[in-house]
Amino acid sequence: MKMRYYNANSDFGEVYRIFTSEELNHLIICRPYHNDTISFQKWLNSSLVDQINDFMVFTDNDIFLGFAYSYEFHPLEGHTRMTVAVKKEYILSGVGCMIATKFLEYLFKTYSLRKVYMHVYDYNNNSINLLQKIGLTEEAKLKEYHYYNNKYYDMIIYSITRKENELLLGKYMKKGGE
Repeated sequence: MKMRYYNANSDFGEVYRIFTSEELNHLIICRPYHNDTISFQKWLNSSLVDQINDFMVFTDNDIFLGFAYSYEFHPLEGHTRMTVAVKKEYILSGVGCMIATKFLEYLFKTYSLRKVYMHVYDYNNNSINLLQKIGLTEEAKLKEYHYYNNKYYDMIIYSITRKENELLLGKYMKKGGE
């Protein structure tokens, strides 16, 4: 799996399809609330300037798998938030776990962060399991934060520290990971 910076010329279509997919959009916390290409492109371009710190695309043999990005980057406080999204056909395949692990490693190696946060709605069991599997711990729960499908859902805030991530990577490397 390769990680590279988002390229609008080659990646826009895949990114747009994930953000606007009926099956996936409601799972992404930091997202636009529209589904036409012009509005989405304006949102993404302005977000890449004002909100998103790093936007990485993940591929395997030039096949687009998904993406990860960091936002609400606070270097003085030493923390950021991140989001991971994969194409529908890679849900439950382990690709999301690999993307999250690689992106966390990148963030901690590149910046002097002490902590990375990920937020997830409580109906997103796949993401909750993934976050717990890769070592993030629940820090808080915002009750009835998100209205979706005629019901209110909690938003759970997970985090991982630099030290916890180093321990996780050490265990992974001992098991033969790359």
